[in-house]
Amino acid sequence: MSGALLPRMHRLRVLLVESEPEEMMFLHDVLREIEEGRWLPEWPQLEPLSAATWEEAERILAEPPSHAPSPHAIPHVILLNPDLPGQQGAATFRLAQAAAPNVPVILVVNPGDEALAVRLIREGAQDFLFRKSIDCAPLSHALRNAVLRHRLLAASRAAERTDSLTGLANRADFLASAGRDRSLAERIKRPWLLLVAEPGNLT
Repeated sequence: MSGALLPRMHRLRVLLVESEPEEMMFLHDVLREIEEGRWLPEWPQLEPLSAATWEEAERILAEPPSHAPSPHAIPHVILLNPDLPGQQGAATFRLAQAAAPNVPVILVVNPGDEALAVRLIREGAQDFLFRKSIDCAPLSHALRNAVLRHRLLAASRAAERTDSLTGLANRADFLASAGRDRSLAERIKRPWLLLVAEPGNLT
């Protein structure tokens, strides 16, 4: 995949979600080797963020208020062990997907969990790596492709909801937004009104 399609960023923030201290240290070491060896020239610096539990990861992923004096930056990619204390398997990935839908997720699994990883790829995970196979080359490849694929997918979804002539939101985007607003109104028990005016007989 062409590096020209990758976003221009000075650094790549990688959230490592791993409960085993030795595995966490290993991942940090590999990321440092990738940075020093310039395996990812698109990003001169790699910034690892660490979370040993889902609760820690959720705090990192939570977007701070816009008025915060020094808001932390959201990660560009998540390297996720789905088996965490108190949170196991597919449920962990779904929490990550819900908390950060715009951040690609790479799963780190044991060989016995390959079927789970393949299923989660179908649900939206970008890639998976076997724990014992992680090294500079496969991890660099996975990081680059995950960011690029996620960016292309986001662009494709945006195009599907934009009118090609005006550049404005199209009917599908309007209905999706209206559906979200209606659901929110129902949850908070507030009145909700939608008024639609459409031109007719355009020839």
